[in-house]
Amino acid sequence: MSPTRTADFTIQGFLYQFNKTLVEILSSSGNSTITVEGPVEDIEVASDGKVNAIQCKYHEAKSQFNLSAIYKPLLQMMEHFHGNQNLSFRYKLFAYFPNETPAERPVTLQELQGALDSKSKTLQKHIKLLKGQIDLQKFLARFSLEFGGSYQAVFDQVRMALESCGFDKDEVPILIYPNALHLVSQYSIAHDVAKRRVTSITMLLEAGRAEVRDLVDAQNAQLISENAVTAALVEYQVARLQLLLDVGVLDTDAPQFWLKDHLPDAVLGSRPRRGQAETANQPVVPPDQFFKD
Repeated sequence: MSPTRTADFTIQGFLYQFNKTLVEILSSSGNSTITVEGPVEDIEVASDGKVNAIQCKYHEAKSQFNLSAIYKPLLQMMEHFHGNQNLSFRYKLFAYFPNETPAERPVTLQELQGALDSKSKTLQKHIKLLKGQIDLQKFLARFSLEFGGSYQAVFDQVRMALESCGFDKDEVPILIYPNALHLVSQYSIAHDVAKRRVTSITMLLEAGRAEVRDLVDAQNAQLISENAVTAALVEYQVARLQLLLDVGVLDTDAPQFWLKDHLPDAVLGSRPRRGQAETANQPVVPPDQFFKD
């Protein structure tokens, strides 16, 4: 597989995880707190003192499911369970394989033991800690494996969940969904774990503010542009008056001298000087009109 193709699948994997995170946030109860990129797993849903820890795996490139493909996340979950049996954690591995129908897939004790019997060098550090130590029966009671739908299917779940929350159907794909996905990505990179926690209510409020925020941003941008035009005009007039003053043709003693046009009579002496009364009410003319002759 080419490096470019591998990178594509990696990016899709992150987006798949973010979409699954949105599904969990939008489907959670009002008193649930979701941690994005939690201390233990990718998604941690805490409610009533219990935590559902979910790890996402996206295997677009694998033609068929093989249990060895999930040995590493399986062993990582076993390791956390073994050292934290007093905590009310449940573990879910949410994995996408192109040829698997979305559904929960039972895992047996023999399959768990198969992970512990693996000869893979990259897994030995986990196996040494667990083999002969972990209670597989207790872990299995807290573990589940679920095959997820395709990227498009998970996106459709998010879209329908947002629509069911009352957002306009036409605005969801072009405004609400991109804003919600951006929020999840921002949560995921926060260094403080407290800033990676969110509730469904918070997410809906933030996503729904997109319309108002975008309108305010557009109005602010227009105001900034108008102020920039005004500032440019002021700077031009100040520079022009300074030029007239520097060349000695600006009579600052005359009333409202800034409204008079002192330049035409001074340019190369080409025009006869007009009297004060004649020029008093002349409009200010841009330089390009003076030099057009």
